[in-house]
Amino acid sequence: KNPRRLTFDERDDLPLDCTRDSQAVLFSSDRNGQFDIFKQALDQETAEPVLTGLGNKFGVLSPDGNLIVYVQGDADGKIRIMRRPISGGPPEMVLEGKGLNGHACSRFPATRCVLSEESPDRKQRIFTEFDPMKGRGRELIRVTLKQPGVSHPWELAPDGSHLAFAQNLGGKECRIQILPLSGGETREVV
Repeated sequence: KNPRRLTFDERDDLPLDCTRDSQAVLFSSDRNGQFDIFKQALDQETAEPVLTGLGNKFGVLSPDGNLIVYVQGDADGKIRIMRRPISGGPPEMVLEGKGLNGHACSRFPATRCVLSEESPDRKQRIFTEFDPMKGRGRELIRVTLKQPGVSHPWELAPDGSHLAFAQNLGGKECRIQILPLSGGETREVV
């Protein structure tokens, strides 16, 4: 009803998640020259750095809200999914790979986290379950890409039961597939 501006700088501030108590927002910002992760309480005018250092960082909270689960690249082209307690402490690696290109986690009481990666031939997007503490899990679903090599936005449902995957079909037409992750029928919206 009454929107108000949270950040007052002229940087790229990209919202990532909100804390489970809904009292603060996590976001990536390039205010340090690269994308680091910051936390800002709703009643504050400035943000506090949460994750800084080498490489751009983008993340979400784990389903229980206790961990920041984020991606970080290195000079060799490897992408790492990392974790760090929201309360502080050292980052730890969850898993790494070359084709990783996104991750998302459900909301409590659901417990699912999913990563996205391209197949080696770049013709499919593979969605795989992972545990922020244990690493890679089982493959959930594959999607054949209509236009390999371009960005395909996707999002996991808050309950972790399905995901939405968008593909541009050329021109002004875009297809959003609603993909069930535990059986069921795929739905499409054009």
